[in-house]
Amino acid sequence: MLLILLPVTGVRAVVKSVRFGHGGENALRWASGIFLTVSLLLFLYMTNCGVNYQRESFSEKSGFAAEQYTAEELREVCLWLTEEVNSLAGQVERSDSGTMILTMPAEEEQDAVQAMKKLAEEYPDLNGFYPHPKPVCISEILSYQNLSGVYSPFTIEANFNADMIDYNIPFTLCHELSHLRGFMQEEEANFIAFLACVGSGKQDFEYSGYLMGWVYCMNALRRADTEEWQAVREGLDEAVEADLRGKRQEQIISSELSITGKARDMHVEVSLDAAHPNPVHRSNTGQPVLCRKEVSMYDKLTESDIRKMEEEIEHRRLVVRPKMLEDVKEARAHGDLSENFEYYAAKKAKNQNESRIRYLERMIRTAQVISDASAEDEVGMNNTVTVEMLDDGSVEKYRIVTTVRGNSLEGLISNESPLGRALLGHQVGDVVHVQVNDAIGYEVKIREIENTEDDDSVKLRSF
Repeated sequence: MLLILLPVTGVRAVVKSVRFGHGGENALRWASGIFLTVSLLLFLYMTNCGVNYQRESFSEKSGFAAEQYTAEELREVCLWLTEEVNSLAGQVERSDSGTMILTMPAEEEQDAVQAMKKLAEEYPDLNGFYPHPKPVCISEILSYQNLSGVYSPFTIEANFNADMIDYNIPFTLCHELSHLRGFMQEEEANFIAFLACVGSGKQDFEYSGYLMGWVYCMNALRRADTEEWQAVREGLDEAVEADLRGKRQEQIISSELSITGKARDMHVEVSLDAAHPNPVHRSNTGQPVLCRKEVSMYDKLTESDIRKMEEEIEHRRLVVRPKMLEDVKEARAHGDLSENFEYYAAKKAKNQNESRIRYLERMIRTAQVISDASAEDEVGMNNTVTVEMLDDGSVEKYRIVTTVRGNSLEGLISNESPLGRALLGHQVGDVVHVQVNDAIGYEVKIREIENTEDDDSVKLRSF
């Protein structure tokens, strides 16, 4: 606005000076008007926005303890989000191309307000008046900049990009509304939006919240452990993949409209895989885009793992599937589906079962079969290892298993995790360096090796 105001008023002041004289007086009035306008805008910005960057965070006010997390804990969260996204993927409306569509877009703005008010019942700091979010009149402007929404501190409004892919809209509405309550940090606005969406009770909002949470967490997992990221990534339902492909196409179109020549080609090149949740890099336009490198698309599994997975697939097909179908049929017969919670619960359970079957089938299809045999005096598969953490002297015991059986809370670590990978092949007394990522590493000393075998006591993970 200032870029328009300055030249327009400047030209007007010059014209008045030429026609009527009093150049110095007109220049002073022009400068005073500009100063007053800038001061007013700055005051509005600081009052409605800037000062809140220094306020107590949402997590602190709401009693959430911010703690360091391990790659394994992050993986657990990503697996949970994958399961939730997969279960909801079949419950939202979809277009002919397979992407999610909002059946009543005009009501989404009111639904976002209701979702925030519902969340405020649990977190009082979110209480207050919520105006309806407004679509930007020329949303293409935001699309060119890869922006999904914007908060205006001058009009105290939440605005969103109406042209973006539908699955992103409910999450963005709640994100921008959280700024109205003074939570300006983007990461805390994301967290509030996630809570509002998944607790809204509306399937399109729940799907949007879980999917956007999945994207952000998978970004972090990819940076921490590429192999674990790939293992989780393979479990994503094909219906969700359709939405991510739609997002990729949206970014390609935006890049073609906003940049030209060599810069456009480079932008499109890194955007080709934008639908995959990976680390954020900068394009030649300065805008964040998603990109990835090709990685091996297999998990290292034993013959026992594959046998267990085949048994579970058979059980789910022959026993669980017929029961789930009958449950859906029975719940549907109860009447009005708009308030039939039994129907949605039964449908969710059925979709979870189908997603699990597809996940196990993909794991088997892309698996690299490895032997679980090992030398008697070396760390191998299924062995239980006692190690001393040399940084603090603590002693811990772990059993090394494959990815599909790992559970750090029970002392079961994957052979593809940093610690499991580092221990394999070493002997008692060896000091082993564990490289977590490019910046973090630590050392452990092997105290004892127990040659335990796969006795079927370690079950497959439930993701």
